[in-house]
Amino acid sequence: MKKISLFLLLFTVLFQVSKAQETTRPEPKVTFVVHMRNGDQITGSSKIKTIIVSTVYGSLALPIESINKIQMGINNPNLDKEIILKMADKLRSSDPDEQQLAFHGLCAQEVGAISILKEYMQGESYIAATSSEFTVPAAISVLQAVHNIDEKATVNDIISFDDVCLVAGTCNISDKIEINAAVGSLQISRGDILTIDISVDMAESALAAKQFLITANKNISGNVDGGFFNTGIQLKTGKNFQISASGKVVLASLSNNNYTADGGINGAPAPNDGGTNAPSYGSLVFKIGENGTVLKAGISYKGKAVETGILYLAIYETVFNPNNSGAFKVKVKGE
Repeated sequence: MKKISLFLLLFTVLFQVSKAQETTRPEPKVTFVVHMRNGDQITGSSKIKTIIVSTVYGSLALPIESINKIQMGINNPNLDKEIILKMADKLRSSDPDEQQLAFHGLCAQEVGAISILKEYMQGESYIAATSSEFTVPAAISVLQAVHNIDEKATVNDIISFDDVCLVAGTCNISDKIEINAAVGSLQISRGDILTIDISVDMAESALAAKQFLITANKNISGNVDGGFFNTGIQLKTGKNFQISASGKVVLASLSNNNYTADGGINGAPAPNDGGTNAPSYGSLVFKIGENGTVLKAGISYKGKAVETGILYLAIYETVFNPNNSGAFKVKVKGE
């Protein structure tokens, strides 16, 4: 009986210590960089702890510190679809005034109306107008111009999380998102947002290390379409960090030669950079911030951040060829 009582007492103490550690563990500092459709950029924090993504397969709840990027789609489930469809129907009216009124009503809608009108045009009952200037395609063109939308804009939101995963659906940023920026609290409309980059301050994150897969058929420094991989890790000036890498890549743009992360070619030693960390072809490189200096990380790098910003990784090559293959497995660790 005494042994059981001692066991229960020990269990209670350990449980309380565990709970105390759990409650006192500092939350990671999460930074939001909101890229607006008009070209503006807003940086700050948010009270959002979880993003819920509704997909055709069900809902997925993602902790905010696991998310790297949200590409905002033009779909907005909060819009009154019935009203928009009624205005679209009135474009077929025989009354020119009613046509014009409905057209201007559509052109005043939020960006989400574009996806509703495109779906409307694909319906069996849709009849393309041949004489009127007030048409559904014309309304779509006006909305695209007003909201700075191009043909590549996605209907669904695309969420990048856990460094390598993507999911498409509708996230629970339904109407506005509140960002606490340097100028104060800002309410930003969903339709005005192009992308949101989310980063975790490594100095305050509970995650000691993060791993990434840098692929040769995408993450090439010369690839203007997302060549540099956004790790979501926020580094501060003077912060110690380490990068280690393994694996091989084949670069079709360089005669299908094999490269290791330090730039070694076809099994040969890596070129000597004289301690300058100058990039060499095929090597793993990094930069801090979108406009930071590109430096060679190689197989193993250890140093201090020379500026504050998000850490980006890529494979160094000035020409991008999608036929490249292979990848580097990369680990980033703070000290």
